[in-house]
Amino acid sequence: MRKYLIFSLLCVISILPILSLAQGGGAGNVPGGGSLNPLGGTDTLAQFIANILKVAITIALPITALAIVYVGFLFVTAKGNPGDINKAKEALQWTLVGLAILLGAQAIVSIIKTTVTGLGD
Repeated sequence: MRKYLIFSLLCVISILPILSLAQGGGAGNVPGGGSLNPLGGTDTLAQFIANILKVAITIALPITALAIVYVGFLFVTAKGNPGDINKAKEALQWTLVGLAILLGAQAIVSIIKTTVTGLGD
């Protein structure tokens, strides 16, 4: 079911505004010892994207675990009904697709970061 994938993506997207509230860790030129960088020491686009994915994975993995538990509940309550079993299989499929997209995004960012860093040398 596409609604499970859409739900997972909306959960991940909903945490992105929280990242704009992150505070820097180092002492900068700001009175009170704060940092000029509101992203918490992120200086490059690659670091920024990696930080977003790190937060997204931290939030999405427990959500995915709960979704898999829910899919197990769907399988148990199907009681052999072929229509309900197909519905549970589809829910499991889209839950795993969402997880693969999230983990694949982290791998792609890592590959791109390594490639761009290698081009700069």
